[in-house]
Amino acid sequence: MKNNAPLIHPAYTDAVFKHLMLEDEMRNAFFSRVLGTEILDSKMMDPALSPFDDLHETRTLIEELIRKDNLKKLKSFSNVITEEERPLLQKVLQCLQRVQAQFPDKQRLTTLDVICRTTSHMINI
Repeated sequence: MKNNAPLIHPAYTDAVFKHLMLEDEMRNAFFSRVLGTEILDSKMMDPALSPFDDLHETRTLIEELIRKDNLKKLKSFSNVITEEERPLLQKVLQCLQRVQAQFPDKQRLTTLDVICRTTSHMINI
């Protein structure tokens, strides 16, 4: 009986799968089995497939700061800070959108996830 149910977790969100795919031998064995051909070597091309996100805390902070309710709170600080500090706060508020662009959501941004080398050709996944 064939199971047509969709996967519960796409591969790019499944932490266990991502950890397994970090190991060259596991990744090559997995793709060899799935593709039905011996994979000699493979390379991960999409950083979203990595289970480690070094910028997670920074990304979370920036996303939280630019929420409308928090922006409103930050703007209200201009009433309690000194005239000397006010320009700095205004610069921070103006730059938050640009700063967020430097820490976009970690998501799949590529159409090429893995390159596999076989005995006779390359396979792009």
